[in-house]
Amino acid sequence: MNPDTDKNRNYYQRMYNQIHASDEFKERLIHMKTNTEQSPIQMPYSTQTSVSFTDKSTCHKKRRFTWKTAAAAIILAIAVPGGALAASHYIGLAGFFSESGHTLPEDGEKLIETDISQSVPSGTSEELPVTFSVKEALCDSGEINIAIEAKAAESGKYLLVPDWAIEPDIDPVSDILQIQEDKTIAEYASEKGLELMYVNCGFHPDSSFELSSSSYSCKSKQDDTLVMFISANRINANTTTKADTTLDIVMTYTMLPESDYKAGKDFIKSSASFTLQDKSTLETTVYQADNSSIPETDIRITGVTMSQTEIHTYVDIAYENPSAQLDTDGFGFRIKDSSTGQEWNFSSGSGIEQTGDGTFHTRLSYDRTKLPQECILEIYGTSEKNVYGQITLKRI
Repeated sequence: MNPDTDKNRNYYQRMYNQIHASDEFKERLIHMKTNTEQSPIQMPYSTQTSVSFTDKSTCHKKRRFTWKTAAAAIILAIAVPGGALAASHYIGLAGFFSESGHTLPEDGEKLIETDISQSVPSGTSEELPVTFSVKEALCDSGEINIAIEAKAAESGKYLLVPDWAIEPDIDPVSDILQIQEDKTIAEYASEKGLELMYVNCGFHPDSSFELSSSSYSCKSKQDDTLVMFISANRINANTTTKADTTLDIVMTYTMLPESDYKAGKDFIKSSASFTLQDKSTLETTVYQADNSSIPETDIRITGVTMSQTEIHTYVDIAYENPSAQLDTDGFGFRIKDSSTGQEWNFSSGSGIEQTGDGTFHTRLSYDRTKLPQECILEIYGTSEKNVYGQITLKRI
């Protein structure tokens, strides 16, 4: 395996140990391996390093998963058990937050944008088999969330499914549709005389978002309509200052009929751009550690700030670790209630990066919570799964 792949492996090992998931699921990420016998299916704008889950013995048909696409798939599986949202009378960002185990405060719901106009590049063909429209968007200084509707141009011909549904002969149709039938996706499509149409969306690589943090989920509105939810952290959101309020977004869309997939053809690609306004507010509180040193480590906490928007509580942690290497820091952090010992409701993490002055930084995102006078910062080993220590944080 080449050094770049090792570097990526180390990054995701650190990143996903900060996400709530079973130990078995995390091991599936850590033990991914290169697999060159892949089909030509490929997520847009991904790298060429391909990996597969090694413990899925029932896998017959394989598609190319890169480290970037594996990140999205794993965040999806962690955030939404079963890979798709459960049946609901409402399809939208508020419902997505709720059904994925998170709370969107009422003040956050008020910031959802719905009147969003897309611009497509000149010369784009209008004869695409699927059209994509942005239905809702929600952003603050740290994150962006978008709901996109994919609809087949020709009614009654296709069953739209996400392109992570790589085993239609095995995957249950309840993973995609809002029905509870004991059928596979392939059986359902065959009975209704529909051809599978694989679709996907993503942020353009030049966007001001951390593509490695991008998460994706979906739910079917009807056979020929799929609502996709995509979110990502904003780049340079690790400061306590307000980020740019105008966001210029470029989305990439892909589609591929099952017949073209079997023929070895590549995705049909399109793109669109639109502008969003970050109307959130930002309030920052500084916390002081009662003891900056961590037993059995060289870590010394140099600063903790908590920033709140109408949507999230962001925790920025700065620390020194002289014995750490740039690519393998090996530590994870979590915030716990000082009275109950329960961790706050975790949303996402930005991973660990080294700043210019030699210190390390990580950002944790939680559901918006009332900031306490004091709480617990727990430091644990991302590989050994052991807790190194706890520090009491007191509000200044």
